[in-house]
Amino acid sequence: MGEMIMSHLFLAIEQSKISIPILSKRYASNRWCLRELTQMVECRKRKGQIIVPIFYHVKPSEVRDQTGCYGEAFLSHENEKRYDDETIREWRAALQEVASLQGFNLTANSYCRKGEFVREVAAYVLTELKRNFVGIEPHVEKFMKLLNVESSEVCVVRIHGIGGTGKTTIAMSVYKRIFHLFDGCSFLESVRENAKKPGGLVNLQGQLISDLLGAMHRQIPSVDDGMKSIRSRFFHKKVLIILDDIEPTFRLEPILGILDWLGSGSRIIITARNEQALDELKVFQKYEVGGMQADEARVLFHVCAFKEKHAPDDLATLSEEIVSTIDWLPLTIEVVASYLSSKRVDVWEEILVELKRVPPREVQKQLMVVINALPYKQIQVFLDIACFFIGEDESVACYLTVIPQADWN
Repeated sequence: MGEMIMSHLFLAIEQSKISIPILSKRYASNRWCLRELTQMVECRKRKGQIIVPIFYHVKPSEVRDQTGCYGEAFLSHENEKRYDDETIREWRAALQEVASLQGFNLTANSYCRKGEFVREVAAYVLTELKRNFVGIEPHVEKFMKLLNVESSEVCVVRIHGIGGTGKTTIAMSVYKRIFHLFDGCSFLESVRENAKKPGGLVNLQGQLISDLLGAMHRQIPSVDDGMKSIRSRFFHKKVLIILDDIEPTFRLEPILGILDWLGSGSRIIITARNEQALDELKVFQKYEVGGMQADEARVLFHVCAFKEKHAPDDLATLSEEIVSTIDWLPLTIEVVASYLSSKRVDVWEEILVELKRVPPREVQKQLMVVINALPYKQIQVFLDIACFFIGEDESVACYLTVIPQADWN
């Protein structure tokens, strides 16, 4: 009976867009909870599912490091010897991953405002669901045509565009739509960042193998061993692999070899900020992502600022002015709108004035992601514009600084 209920729970998790585990003091003592959490993490890796953890009277560090009552629970599991080492290792890894995600913390001090807390969580979930669809669907439809999943050929497709345009969101949406057509799937997030960490390539290989197997895999001793394991385990399998945020100098061979092991109909999707990234891979198709359309930018701003598609009457005009002042990159819109959410009208007015001159520090910090990702020569061009054209009319600066795209690198 218990296994039948668990199979229904797994199916519900599989079909969900967002999972919300409530991590209480006794959570790790319950094997059913741990199995559900492991399934959530698997769906996150395989389908890009969103997980929003709620820490109920426990600290995230206690969950991540398995100390306190979480440490006691695992000590009990190990002493009882009812579960094998691999199962316990999977449970520990799932808790570590979920505890590192953005979530909510309900402590004893906030016990009296449970209703407010629930409304806050509900508003966040609703915003995430709406945000993921604003302006994305047209890109997904166009990209699906390039991907041509009906074809039996092995295909490598790249999505490129400057930071903040929604490349990862598009890739994630496509991944969710087609993952079930493949023998194995893997979404390797933030490859640029993770590859630079100690043991980064080996860890990426390990995650790839675990994702394609649908279960945790043992530690890989070396990059060469990882390449051999990938080739031998998945030779001629039809797989879907997404490599998110690749930099131009990244070499794919240590992760995937020379791709000759891929089975018929396999698809590799790469997201990159630079158009020249990984040209040596003989990418079959390329898709460039630019800024949003005006109507899409307006809706996204409203969703992030008000949790609705329309602005309240007292802020409608200010919203319109702010959206027309900032560029139409999704990242910029989300940062500015989230910053203004729940602020007073006078704060909105102050921010509008500041945006016309220079973004607030919080916004600047987020937008530096876009600037730092540009090639060196492009950064120098923008610095020249900032210094050389002070006091000049905007049209003069635009006219004199038009540079052919081919000369930017």
